[in-house]
Amino acid sequence: MNQSSHEVSGFPSRWIPVASGVLADQIRDAIDGIAQYLAAQLALNPHERSGPWTSPSFAGYAGVSLFFHYLELSGLFDGAAEVYESSLSRALELAEKQPAESGLISGFLGTAWLLEHTGNGACLEPSDDITAGLTRFVESSQGWIDFDLVSGMVGFGVYAIERAREPGSRDCLEAIVSRLERTALEINGGNGWETPPRGNYPYPRFDLGTAHGLPGVIQMLAQIRRLGIKSCEADELTRKAIDFLLTQEIGSPSRFASSLVRHRAPDPSRLGWCYGDLGLAGALRVAGDCLGSERISQIALETALHAARRSPESSGVVDETLCHGTSGLSHMFNRFFQASDDQVFADASNYWLRRTLEFSAKIRGGETGLGFVWRLNEKGWAKQPGLLMGAAGVGLALLGAVTSLEPRWDRLLLLSARNESLRSTS
Repeated sequence: MNQSSHEVSGFPSRWIPVASGVLADQIRDAIDGIAQYLAAQLALNPHERSGPWTSPSFAGYAGVSLFFHYLELSGLFDGAAEVYESSLSRALELAEKQPAESGLISGFLGTAWLLEHTGNGACLEPSDDITAGLTRFVESSQGWIDFDLVSGMVGFGVYAIERAREPGSRDCLEAIVSRLERTALEINGGNGWETPPRGNYPYPRFDLGTAHGLPGVIQMLAQIRRLGIKSCEADELTRKAIDFLLTQEIGSPSRFASSLVRHRAPDPSRLGWCYGDLGLAGALRVAGDCLGSERISQIALETALHAARRSPESSGVVDETLCHGTSGLSHMFNRFFQASDDQVFADASNYWLRRTLEFSAKIRGGETGLGFVWRLNEKGWAKQPGLLMGAAGVGLALLGAVTSLEPRWDRLLLLSARNESLRSTS
């Protein structure tokens, strides 16, 4: 089939395993190894833990809980339900110590999203109070507010969308759209949101990564538009942001730059979810579907095809993490395969699945039963349990490759969306 003629949908009508045969068997073994390792870690004394094992966020217990929830649904691991309950209980204990303004990926709000997503929203303090607190924060804060997914307003919006039919969520989403309207800057014929200097970035910049920048804003606004909330405002902001994004096309090795810093040449991006063409394309694919825009859907498809043709040597991939490693690439290509039936994406997904297995085997040096628990940092290889940087995220990506269970958890990462509209209740 002609790959360029395929339509791409944000809402696949079915989910089919992308891996088969020996590869699928190896992946199921790897999933079992991840589950056994994480279950054993959870059985240890929580008061003797450190690092991610002291966090209720998706870096720790929330990430582990999400993995075991989907593992229970898959039926691949006996006892998954009990491990999920244990991990969730610990996440709730720790979550009580963090403020409601903590980020979606980095803090308390992630635990709240997890509860809504898994149908356990009643386990936490009234969710209406959480959304009301977020609304007050967005409306009343006099200073600059992070707008990104990880710790800012896009993350607030993703949480409110997950519980869109519940009281207070509409007010929260309306406040976010109004705040983004007030803070948008006109640039290159469109709109963008500037990130001030911080950390390793000494200059103000327009971030073009999904985790921290413009693609995340675009996808969230498109979902809000589809829900019928401040439709005109959300639609205009989305389309103007797309117009700006298209001015940042650099062609090679990545189609789009990683960020725009005024008066500096653009830097190409690696291939990943957090930064890179594939995460950007995944967010735009859903945005195009939410808006019914063939233009945006075509941009997403062309960008994903560009990513599929990119050489592994230029990808910048150094580990198997979901955030910017092999498992994340396999999952995003799998999403495009499910939406388009294009074999190019199935082949790319399987390539990165094999690389995921290779990475873990190489790093573990022959150890068995540990699963995929490693990421590379400045100190070397370290074990991590969580979603973006650790075993839980790799496990979730692998589950999506060998089961018929749609990985709706990736709504959290803006790679899918709730297939509903609130227009009838507007």
